[in-house]
Amino acid sequence: MSRFVNLELDGHSEDHSHEQKGLLKDESYYLAEARSAFENGNFESALRFYSKVLEFNPENAAAWTHQVRMLIRIGRGS
Repeated sequence: MSRFVNLELDGHSEDHSHEQKGLLKDESYYLAEARSAFENGNFESALRFYSKVLEFNPENAAAWTHQVRMLIRIGRGS
C-alpha cells in the first residue's frame, strides 16, 4: 500500500482503491458488456465483446454461439 493513499489535496481525498477494484476486466466483465450491447441493439459492439470473451476463454461455447448470431445480425453470416 502506498504511503500517499490518504493524501488530501484541495479538500479531496486521493484514495482510488475503490476505483481500481472496479477496473478488473476479465471474461465475466466482457460477457456482461456483450450481453448489454446485444440487448441495446449494438451488434457490432457485442461482436467485439464476445471476441474479447474468447480471448480469455476460447472454450466458452456461449460466446462462440453469440458471436455467430452477431455476424448474422449485421449481415456477415453468409
